[in-house]
Amino acid sequence: MCTSLGANFNYYSEHFQPWFYNPAKPQEKIFVFWDVAHMLNLVRNTLGDKKKLIDGNGNTIRWEHIVNLQNIQETKGVYAANKLKIPHIKFRENIMNVHLAAQTLSKNVSDGLLFCENLNLLTGIRGTAKFKFSQNNKPNTDI
Repeated sequence: MCTSLGANFNYYSEHFQPWFYNPAKPQEKIFVFWDVAHMLNLVRNTLGDKKKLIDGNGNTIRWEHIVNLQNIQETKGVYAANKLKIPHIKFRENIMNVHLAAQTLSKNVSDGLLFCENLNLLTGIRGTAKFKFSQNNKPNTDI
């Protein structure tokens, strides 16, 4: 809808324009702001539903890695400094819970994946571990 009304969300475009003119009052601009909590839920839901994503560098991000981390933690009874539990994996039962989405895509889950890789409990997790959100809500790609 916003792009149909004239907004352009391509930040790298010379025509970047996160607003459109009010159809009722053409001299007024209406600025569009993303709802961060909703966007975080959408990212988690997409990964959980599609099971596999590919980032801009060709790295594979797999939901299965998060499921496997939770399973390892549950069966071993030791949590690698994260809060990952069954409700994070069965997110459809708590789909609107932003805390679960944030915890699922957190640096702590990323660190847990890397820790399990170091212990040879998980393999091929680098793309998933790289796909986390830092504390400033920007995608973090520093692995």
